[in-house]
Amino acid sequence: MSDRKYLSWDIEIVKEIPEDGDWLEYRPLGISCAATLAYDSSLEVQEEPIVWYAGQDGVDTLVSAPMARVELNPMLDYMIGKVAQGYSILTWNGLKFDFDVLAEESGMPKLCAFLAMTHVDVMYQFFCMKGFPCALAKAAQGLGLPGKTEGMTGAVAPVLWAGSLEDRQKVLRYVAGDVEALLAIVKVIDATGLFKWVTARGITKTVRMGDWLTVKQASNLPVPDNSWMDKPMLREDFYKWTTV
Repeated sequence: MSDRKYLSWDIEIVKEIPEDGDWLEYRPLGISCAATLAYDSSLEVQEEPIVWYAGQDGVDTLVSAPMARVELNPMLDYMIGKVAQGYSILTWNGLKFDFDVLAEESGMPKLCAFLAMTHVDVMYQFFCMKGFPCALAKAAQGLGLPGKTEGMTGAVAPVLWAGSLEDRQKVLRYVAGDVEALLAIVKVIDATGLFKWVTARGITKTVRMGDWLTVKQASNLPVPDNSWMDKPMLREDFYKWTTV
């Protein structure tokens, strides 16, 4: 197998969203923190996640405010630099959520749209193949991996971020854990060629993944039959923001 170079990436938001709420109706959401994790299969030592957060370079560190544009720029520069070095950015639903939010918060919609369309969104590729989404936790469970931090979710993170310093530190550990979980999933799929997930009924299913595709490439896959679904999602639902 040829060398692999990945940059796993994830963000958390400041604004609390009701359990059944549509996050699009609550924006701007504010980015509380993010994490990146670089992986180069040719290196013997695995890097640790880098966390990015509001107040990181100031006197008052780890504040509850969202990251300012000037604080997001170093992370974007780092990501662009890694891409220039041959790394593929990895996300789980980053096309529909993380890059869309970053586009608004950073004030760089064109750059974020380019990164979104040229990166590897593992969940989106699965969706293009099967016609329905899959939660990261369900994929990790199917592959026999630990997955997300126990007791933590994307909905809980904003609540904790508004709390104590200790609570915000939990969010930093959570976002770092998410990029580690995503990278672990990708490495197992690279080794086996198989994507496994656990359904709502507790059944483990398997699909052969094939090569990793950019969002643009995955969007050109044949559309699967999802007519059995009451409200099937469309690919355009994920990337329509990139053409605005």
